Amino acid sequence: MKKLFLLFITFYINVAIAQTPAMVGGIEAPKEVTEKFTKQHPEITPNWSKENKNYKATYEDPKTAKQVIIVYDKNGEVIRKESELDNMDYPKQIHEYYSKNYPEEKYKTWSVQDHTGVNSYYVNHGPEIIWFDKDGKYIPDQKPKKSFRKK
Repeated sequence: MKKLFLLFITFYINVAIAQTPAMVGGIEAPKEVTEKFTKQHPEITPNWSKENKNYKATYEDPKTAKQVIIVYDKNGEVIRKESELDNMDYPKQIHEYYSKNYPEEKYKTWSVQDHTGVNSYYVNHGPEIIWFDKDGKYIPDQKPKKSFRKK
């Protein structure tokens, strides 16, 4: 009985530790990063993960119910922000391109704003990303990259 009780306590402690906000997603972001995120988004608890040497906060926007990703460097500076968009909240050229080239496929369009303020768009297409410029023009010379996220 004593062993069963100790096993239960050990399990409970491990579950409680795993739920600590700084460890959500399996990594602990530096204090500078979490403080910057919390200052900008006080009501949100993101999932943290690593992207190379950077820290990625992923969460659902409570106002839109769409996914948002913010990538920070180790000092808490934003590298880029990605936002899932509602249908037609992006340039119509993206819809025209995708409908013409992949007429039977559904897709999600994401906006990306880099650290310099430059906006672009992308659509995950299988293991590749299809890129569009700020006006929705397809970027054919962009080398295919693996998708940022799983479907």
